[in-house]
Amino acid sequence: MPSVIEICNLSLAHIGQGSINDLDEASPQAEQCSLFYTNTRDSLLRQFPWNFSTRNILLSQVDAEEPGWQYKYQHPPTALWVRKVFNATSTDPEMPNEYEITSTGAEKHICCDLYQAYAKCTIKVEDTTLFDPSFVEVLSFKLAMDLCMPLTNSGSRMQDVTQRYQYALSNAMLTGAVEGGSKRSDSNKARSNRAYINAMR
Repeated sequence: MPSVIEICNLSLAHIGQGSINDLDEASPQAEQCSLFYTNTRDSLLRQFPWNFSTRNILLSQVDAEEPGWQYKYQHPPTALWVRKVFNATSTDPEMPNEYEITSTGAEKHICCDLYQAYAKCTIKVEDTTLFDPSFVEVLSFKLAMDLCMPLTNSGSRMQDVTQRYQYALSNAMLTGAVEGGSKRSDSNKARSNRAYINAMR
């Protein structure tokens, strides 16, 4: 998979800009890439349940009470998006149980009524060698959108790269929705298909 610099250079090429060798170099292109890259990557990770960034994490219980809930757990520090909470006795692991994410200001917690709960999460992935190829393509266009106006001030380039981003994202979402996964019953497959269709509306 491409490195961070190579992804940045793909993005710069999308908007007709020269390449960079390092994020710390003294150039407008490097300055803008350094400013936007991390936030753009994490935003895109949260946008769709990418397979490579999905983890089932056993939650650590907190010895404290939260009104309205039986159990309180630490929020996984690497989780960007808690997509559902379940445990070994969940009757339908495809469907999320009720939960609430709370914050003390210093730390976040997950509250639910499940003992020994797991969270299906999208986690922060910084290692580009783990990125799916379709994610790299989408990320390069999304980053190009963020870079376009600061570096080119061109509305027509912005429109072009936005359209290409939307097309790449649509293809990546479709690929992600049909790729791999555990064997499920026909009823669960039907629910997943309906969920995907609803998400695309």
